[in-house]
Amino acid sequence: DNKLNNTKTIYERFKISNFTTSFSKKILVLNPLIFSKSIYWTIKGIFIYLINPLNFIDNFEISKIKVGDLIYDSSIRRDQRFLKSYIDIKFIKILFISVFKFSHIYKVLKNQNNDYICLISSVSHATDSNFALRISLNFGKKVYLHNYAALRVYDKIEQGFLSDKKVYLKDLNKFKISKNRIQKFLKNRFKGSTSGTFTNPFEIKKVYTKKKSFLNRDHIFKILKLKKTKRIVLFSAHAFSDAPHGGATGSAFIFKDYFDLFKKTLKFISENDDGNTLWIFKEHPSSHIFKEVGIFKEYVDRYKFKNLKQFPKEFDLSTLFPYLDTVITGRGTMAIEAATFGIKPIICGVTSFSGLGFTQEPKNQVEYFKNITNMNFNNKLNPKLQSRAQKTLYILENFTSKGASKGKILINKIDKAIKNDEKNYEIKLKKIPIKKIMIDNYYLSVKEFIRKNFEV
Repeated sequence: DNKLNNTKTIYERFKISNFTTSFSKKILVLNPLIFSKSIYWTIKGIFIYLINPLNFIDNFEISKIKVGDLIYDSSIRRDQRFLKSYIDIKFIKILFISVFKFSHIYKVLKNQNNDYICLISSVSHATDSNFALRISLNFGKKVYLHNYAALRVYDKIEQGFLSDKKVYLKDLNKFKISKNRIQKFLKNRFKGSTSGTFTNPFEIKKVYTKKKSFLNRDHIFKILKLKKTKRIVLFSAHAFSDAPHGGATGSAFIFKDYFDLFKKTLKFISENDDGNTLWIFKEHPSSHIFKEVGIFKEYVDRYKFKNLKQFPKEFDLSTLFPYLDTVITGRGTMAIEAATFGIKPIICGVTSFSGLGFTQEPKNQVEYFKNITNMNFNNKLNPKLQSRAQKTLYILENFTSKGASKGKILINKIDKAIKNDEKNYEIKLKKIPIKKIMIDNYYLSVKEFIRKNFEV
């Protein structure tokens, strides 16, 4: 539409920032002033990180907009860089490129003479989309996220630091869902046959399909060949390279990253275990995708003690939940799954389901370690909170990403998108006449969403 021409212009100009993927003379020609400012911010960022990495992640700003979390997430995305505790040339390069891209996009958007709408497709890492999201919100502009089934409008700056699928207490009253419907959903989920738009369906199948069952509490100790303990706690690890901050989950996190949480927890309990707790550590089902195979086992073995065991992969995790005292995770789906069984889990940052009363949320690492030392909190949920957790999981899977109608041409489901090779899909789309795409139900529903929310 002609009324969206400004948006198209902004998108096209963002492509200039792709020059920053290589250190060429084009950067200097492009904008010497932005280049020199980027050097300044890079040096400042290095000093802040050297003094306190958490301070860099939580507070590093450019033009009074926080971006440290996004830059850090990009710095650990590949090559197992979460293992590094020092600054190297790769980190400096990622920092400079991120600062340069941000500065360029900031300049483009600030100099817009006309009003504009910002269209983005992702809310993780130091990407053009994520920078444009925070900058535009800072300027008081609306931002539209479109990613597979996700259709969302951002209009407040604080939304840029929260999950795009965040559920609030007020949202729970919007949906009238029968208990039978929710129970059927949970039954299917823990059989591995559920589908939705929140959790990767392949991970659900890998964890819950065709597994052995724990029959009772005594059976757990028999399988693990241990004497009975007073408590049983499950630590559910994340994929260490995955983004621990940013809009995909929420910016606030009390550890540097997921590996930092994992390693420090192992070290702490190995030094402070009182022999009354069975600690079961579970590796993330997607660790192999991030080429992290072997790291989890290496560190569990390094800090190994009598009551520390790895979760036996041949067993169905849902049959362990009824006998747990709590589940510990950064902010993984495992927390809300445990809560549906009446267990109050410990999470370490803001997530899609935090702040709803059924999670224990320590404010800092001191409080976190105090909690896991004595389990000094009420770790059993009352029926009301357990029911709230069950309803929240149902909403997350079925409603938070809804908005686009199912089409015959365009993909609007995450699991289908994962199965498709993007390059082949693009080739296929180019062969389809544009007129045919423009009458597809998916296209029409997205178009109507834009018109309704942006009045164009």
